[in-house]
Amino acid sequence: MEQHEHILAGLLDGVNASDVGGPSRLLPAAPAAAVGSAGYGQLTTLFRFNPDVQKHGKPSHLGRVPEILTASVNGYGGTGPLVGVARWGSGNGSQQVCEFDIQLGFPFFLGSNPGGNAATGGVLFTVVGTSLQVDARNDANLIPNVGIGNAALGNAAIGPPLATGSMAKGPRAGGAALTRTIVGTYAPGGPGLAPTTSVNMQVPAFAKKATIFRSNAVEPVQVSFTDLQGTQLDGPYNLAANAPSPTFVLQPNMLFVSVANTGGAALQVVGVVFELGF
Repeated sequence: MEQHEHILAGLLDGVNASDVGGPSRLLPAAPAAAVGSAGYGQLTTLFRFNPDVQKHGKPSHLGRVPEILTASVNGYGGTGPLVGVARWGSGNGSQQVCEFDIQLGFPFFLGSNPGGNAATGGVLFTVVGTSLQVDARNDANLIPNVGIGNAALGNAAIGPPLATGSMAKGPRAGGAALTRTIVGTYAPGGPGLAPTTSVNMQVPAFAKKATIFRSNAVEPVQVSFTDLQGTQLDGPYNLAANAPSPTFVLQPNMLFVSVANTGGAALQVVGVVFELGF
C-alpha cells in the first residue's frame, strides 16, 4: 500500500500569540542630534514571527507551506519621523530587508502624548514567506547632511511616540503603496540648500517610483538620476517654480536621486518620497 505524505501544517498552527503581535513600545530618538546613521533612534522590535518550519526527520525540507503574510504597523503620539524595518524570508534563503515610513506627520511632527490629541499613522503591507519580523525606530534627531541640515528636535516634555504591530495570513485590502521618505536637508531657519548647490539621496531597496518635495517651492530645482559611480543615467529634469513634482519611474541601476537648487534663495527642505513595490 502506497504511503502518502501528511498534509503540511498551517504556518500559524501552535504559534504563540506574542510572536504575531506585540504591545505598544516607546521609540525614543537618538540621545543627541547627529549626521547620518548616528542620528537614528534605537531599533525596537514590534514583533518577530519565526516558527519552526523544518520537516521532522528531514531538516533540509520545509515542514510548513510559505504563506501570504500581511503586517499592520501603527504609530502615535510624540515626535517623528518613524521608520519601520521589515525582514522576511522562506526556507534557507537570506532575509529580505526593507525600510518604510510609518506616517506620523510629514515629514516631521510635534505632537502630544497619547491621551491628548496625538498624531497617529499606520501602514499595511504584504509579503510571502515563512518568517516576518518588523522593527521600528525614531529618526527625530537625524541630521540629513553636514552643512545643509538641522535636526528635527522634538519637545522633551512631549516624550517619545509609541508603535505597535501585528500580522495575519492573507493579502491586504486596498491599493495604497508603502513609501520611504529620504530627506536631503531639513533646516527651517537654517542654512538649507544654497543656490547652485545639490544634494544626493540614495534610492532605498524595492523603490519603484520617486516624487520630489521642496520648500520653498517658489524656487526651481533640477533633478537627475545617477548610478553608484555617479554617472548620470537620466535627466536632468527642470522643475519650474511653483510647479509640483511629477512622479519619476526608477530603473534598476538608479542608485541616487540628485536635486540641485537652480533658484536664487536657499531651500529649507528638500527630499524624495519613494514608492515601494513588493
